[in-house]
Order: sequence, then structure tokens, then C-alpha cells
Amino acid sequence: MTGFDVAPASFGAFAGQIFSLAQGKVAMEGATANHVIQRIEPNNGYATSVFCTLPTAGTANQGISGFGTDARFGPEGSPFAGKFFAVTSFNNAIYQVLPDGTCTPFVIFDEKRFGSPQCLAFSADGKSMWVTVAQGDIMGAPTSKAGAIVEVSAEGQVADKPLVKGLTNPVGLDIAPKAFGPYAG
Repeated sequence: MTGFDVAPASFGAFAGQIFSLAQGKVAMEGATANHVIQRIEPNNGYATSVFCTLPTAGTANQGISGFGTDARFGPEGSPFAGKFFAVTSFNNAIYQVLPDGTCTPFVIFDEKRFGSPQCLAFSADGKSMWVTVAQGDIMGAPTSKAGAIVEVSAEGQVADKPLVKGLTNPVGLDIAPKAFGPYAG
């Protein structure tokens, strides 16, 4: 498992259950194969089942949805609500998962333009997704200071200019809440 979140009310009958991005197999064989979305039921002894398998998409690494790095639900009341988003760096994609079991590519990043996505968060107002991207060989060293944070709209459009650039390998991101004082937002 490489990312998980608790389903909110907007995910319908699955609210309160845990959804995760995971490898279908262990070790490198699983890392470089299409990943799965798992559903974990806390009220049923934490029973785990495969909700869907992420499909092949894009051209990087034959489109295989491997090297999953992050996953989370869109914020309630936002244009991203009711969707679970999963990042797969092997094919430079972010997938959206719907409560009906549909798993489709949300955005495929142009590797030459930004690199591969690493993780995601949502802006404080919930109107945009922020994604860390890194350039370089996914299985090797990142390109120094070629990483960035880019903005993605609810329609899956990547902004032309990064919000932040000059990072080496950004692999974690969240927005500080109001209780974080002067750093909120």
C-alpha cells in the first residue's frame, strides 16, 4: 500500500471505509505492474477487497500504472468531491476512482514538460489540485532542482506555469490548516 484515505460522505455507501492505492503483487514485480485500488471495511473485521485495477494509460513505460506514490479523496464541497485520486509515477498519471467502481485516468503528465507526478494535495479553498513533479529516471537519481509543484484544475488541465519550481525531488505535500497560525494556507 502506498497511499490511503477514509471515504467521505460524498463517496456514498462507502463512506467511512478505507481506500488505498496498492501493488497487486509484492516487490519489484508488483511495483512495475498495474496497481489496484483496495477497499478496506473497518466494520467487517477490516476485510480487504480489490475495488478496481488501474488501467494502462499514456505512453511512458508502456502506460503501466506502476510505482504508485500517493492517494487521497477530493475535499468535500469542492469540484473534486466524491472522487478518490491515485498517483502512479511509472506512467506519469493521476487516476480518478468513482463510487461505482470506475477507475479512469484523470491527467497524464507530459514528462518532458514537468516530469512524473509524485504526490498530491488540494489548495486551501479546494478549487485546485496541487501536484509535486520530479524529472529524472524514475528508478534512478532525480534531476537536481528540476522538481516543481504544479496546479491541476478539476477538469484535469495542468497550468502552464508551476506554482513553485527549483525543488530536487518533492515527494510530500499538504496544505497547512487554519490552526497552523501564520503558516495557514
